[in-house]
Amino acid sequence: MSEIGSVLIVAKDLDEWRPAIEELTQGYGYRALTASSAASANMVAQEAHVDVVICDRRVGDDDGIEVLKSFRVSQPTIVRLLVKNPGANGCAAPTPKEAAVYQ
Repeated sequence: MSEIGSVLIVAKDLDEWRPAIEELTQGYGYRALTASSAASANMVAQEAHVDVVICDRRVGDDDGIEVLKSFRVSQPTIVRLLVKNPGANGCAAPTPKEAAVYQ
């Protein structure tokens, strides 16, 4: 990999993401950026080059799908991934399809 890629993790509880962040940075050589709200995620993405956004289904009071929909419009080349709680029973509207995300 000639250029370091950047992954933005958007999650309410970033402590839960520490093992994944360590794997991304140490195991794969990515630069990991973090945000705990939709507003901070947008600010990070404006200030740094981001290749991938990984977002929790819920980010505090924000809906993860809405966060990813905003990236679809503002920065359409960013790969968007939605992480759903494995115990959740489906997704309420809006759907992940609207945000053009991978689940």
